[in-house]
Parts: sequence; structure tokens; C-alpha cells
Amino acid sequence: MMKYSRVLLLCILVLGLSSCETDDTEYWLSGIWAGQVGARDASFIFNENRTGSYRIEGGDSGTFDWYFEDEQYWDAPSGTIILDFGHNDRACIAGSWADRVSLSGWYYDYYEDYLEGYDGISLVLRRVGY
Repeated sequence: MMKYSRVLLLCILVLGLSSCETDDTEYWLSGIWAGQVGARDASFIFNENRTGSYRIEGGDSGTFDWYFEDEQYWDAPSGTIILDFGHNDRACIAGSWADRVSLSGWYYDYYEDYLEGYDGISLVLRRVGY
């Protein structure tokens, strides 16, 4: 009887651990973020439907569609986030790292500057409400 009890306990433990949910990309990136790009105040909104908007002190603002440069990062908290403004106008956040509270990386006004190896501007944001 004791043997069966142990097997039953083990099965319940395995079932309980296998039902734990894991965080996905939308969970950690979707939301309102505020902080700085370089020395300028900034805010970004990333929506679950992969749209968003931003404002950087000094008049830079707009809406965008966002996606990851490399599909392998869709389920990871890091990668290069492309901000696509349409009409072949794109910016990016390279070397980005995000968790539930913070998002950091290097901001490039032009995706092409990133591709050509120019230096980006430091981006440090915190999720609003945390």
C-alpha cells in the first residue's frame, strides 16, 4: 500500500509541475514603459497585438508595429526589437533585455544605423505601475 501511495504522490507532483505556465514575450513586453533614451525622458507603449506608440522628449513621437529581428527570440526576454513606422522607416532597440519591471538596450533612430554598426543611444525604461 505504501508503494502505491508514493507512486500516486509522484504522479500528482509531476502533474502539478507540468501545468505551471511560462512567461511569453507578450507578457513581459506589453504595457506602458517610461524612462530615458540617452538623457531625454521617454515613454513607450507596447500592445499585445504588436502595435505601439512612443514619445521622446524633444518632439519625437509616433506609432509603430513591433516585432523581433530574429524569430528565435520570440520566446526569450532578449533580442533586437524592430519598431516599424511604415514606408520603410524603422528604428530598433538592440541588445534589449526585459523582464516584468525593466527594459533596457540601445536605441537606434534608424534601423540602418544599427545594421551599419553605428553606436546606439542607451535606453533604460521601467514598466509603469511596478
